[in-house]
Amino acid sequence: MLYRDVSSKRTFTYIADICSVLSNVPFPSASRNEIYNIGGDTKSLFDIASIISQHYGGDFDFIKCPPLDKAIKVQNVIF
Repeated sequence: MLYRDVSSKRTFTYIADICSVLSNVPFPSASRNEIYNIGGDTKSLFDIASIISQHYGGDFDFIKCPPLDKAIKVQNVIF
């Protein structure tokens, strides 16, 4: 089951691609604590559900998102 808003996207990167970058790129001291984008394949949650559904021959349904699940939860605080 998926909540109605399946438009959010995630980037998936194959672990071998990450290892290749880490093992083949020199890391000078100036690069410490910096952030680098290695890249990947960006898919929406709907895309992922469709791929899994097609692979296993299944189907999926959309359900209404419960109001509390829409809240941002951080430890014991709900925003």
